[in-house]
Amino acid sequence: MADGLHLIDFEQLKIENQTLNEKIEERNEELGKLSYKIRTAVIIVSHTREKLQYVRKQNEDRKKSLDHLENELDNVQNELRKIR
Repeated sequence: MADGLHLIDFEQLKIENQTLNEKIEERNEELGKLSYKIRTAVIIVSHTREKLQYVRKQNEDRKKSLDHLENELDNVQNELRKIR
């Protein structure tokens, strides 16, 4: 009788173990998908930061150019006033 109970317990534990192993596999698959999404997001963020740096540099250069042109315009306007 005791051997029969042990066999039933063993079979029950085998079933539970299989169920838990399946859950572990599912979670590992989910983990893999999330890891992929994280890697993709990190790449996108890195690219966006690089582009932001580039655009900031462009804006800085254009602002310098605009300041220079405004100075030239002021000079030309001053000369024009003097001529009038």
